[in-house]
Amino acid sequence: MHIFPFSPRQGTPAAGFPDRPPSSTVTERVHRLMALAEAKADAFAAAQLGQVLPVLLETKDGWSDNYLKVKLADGDAMPPNTLVHAKITAVQKGRLLLGHITEPQFQTKGN
Repeated sequence: MHIFPFSPRQGTPAAGFPDRPPSSTVTERVHRLMALAEAKADAFAAAQLGQVLPVLLETKDGWSDNYLKVKLADGDAMPPNTLVHAKITAVQKGRLLLGHITEPQFQTKGN
């Protein structure tokens, strides 16, 4: 989620809009939206528990196809730039997924 408070630009129609909320209200709304974004991101990561996801390894760790960091217990046996399927067995604070390789893997082009 990208959160940007409105910032009027001189010469644009929006710059002249009446009844803009005070900056304290804007700041409070931004903080509420940021908390909502964090809660939704945490819930999304937690929903991956038990799922089998494609993971592109950078080292023994990698990234899932839904942009979550994944640490694999058996990932050090694979070379970098390898795509594997991994079962997610835990979710740590900070939305780090933990798992292990479950299916045959293949190297990406260039290796």
